[in-house]
Amino acid sequence: MITRNSLTIVSILALVAALILLPTFLLGPGFSHSVTYNYVWTSQFGTEIAKGNLYPRWLPGSFEGLGSPAFYFYPPIAFWIAGAFDAGGLSTLAAINMAAFLTLLLSGITMYHWLSGRGTYPLIGAILYMAAPYHLLDFYVRGALAEFTAFIWYPLIALAIVRLPERRGIVLLTLSYAGLVLTHLPMAMLTGFFLIAPLGAYKIWHDRRAIWPLVISGALAVGLAAFYLVPALTMQGYISSQLLWGAWYRASSWGLLAHGPLLQMLYIPVLIGGLALMSLSARSIWTFVSLLAALAALGLIPFIWDIPPLSQAQFPWRLLGLIEFAAITAMLSCRPKPILLGLGLARLIHQKCPEGLAGVA
Repeated sequence: MITRNSLTIVSILALVAALILLPTFLLGPGFSHSVTYNYVWTSQFGTEIAKGNLYPRWLPGSFEGLGSPAFYFYPPIAFWIAGAFDAGGLSTLAAINMAAFLTLLLSGITMYHWLSGRGTYPLIGAILYMAAPYHLLDFYVRGALAEFTAFIWYPLIALAIVRLPERRGIVLLTLSYAGLVLTHLPMAMLTGFFLIAPLGAYKIWHDRRAIWPLVISGALAVGLAAFYLVPALTMQGYISSQLLWGAWYRASSWGLLAHGPLLQMLYIPVLIGGLALMSLSARSIWTFVSLLAALAALGLIPFIWDIPPLSQAQFPWRLLGLIEFAAITAMLSCRPKPILLGLGLARLIHQKCPEGLAGVA
């Protein structure tokens, strides 16, 4: 049931989303790492959707008309959204902006819904989540429209696990995890290991009835996403993917102990450290989730990024999205310790995100 209060909350979050994205509304999407892909894929998705092809796996206009099989391998949800705006008559750049606005707003709504059951300041938490540094970096610097869209699903997945073994928990986990698979496959894999596994184990520890609903939900989610997953996983031999696994894209080369590019991008460890300090201000399962993901993102868990399928994550710092979610949840789930919270916030405020990740797609 839609109430006046819920409309007020959505209106506030919509205003926040508009303010966050004001530069791109005024100036257009900037020169991000994936700006070309976003433009070409949104334009062609829009053209195909307008023709009645609602799932265009093949993009006929790519490579001077030779075509591209991009969406046999790339999940469709982010470009379904952007392409729908393009097909509806918006310019391609305006369609990208509206897709970003809608997904940012939805991430705030899902975070508010998640935190509202935890008793502390859900609106503040939702705004913090929307304006979190890596969340914004995903759009403004990396141009990672699909990973930016993935922020919608983390709160829903957590909410679903908390609700297990109830039927509504099974349904929500099935739909939300399938949605994440259809949005961004590397983040779906990382979420499985660093959010679903620890939170699911914690839930089972307190209620053993949750084990089979958790397993069933995962199986159903994979089944729902099979129309994308089966071609994507079985047709790898038909593409040249060597560039995807070069040294720059090798997850194990990004750890602090690997003497790799992360040492030239120290703002990433600083950001991770600030979020970890925020989560330490509240001792809970969310502190553990945040710290586990932080240690993995920094390459401080030996050999973890050499183990399949984690070795195919490309960039361990993708975990920053989950770390932000877990740290904000930890901070707002109880009364945080002021000193640790202050140190964490100070590190985040001091952080300068836009300079780094040059050349990272």
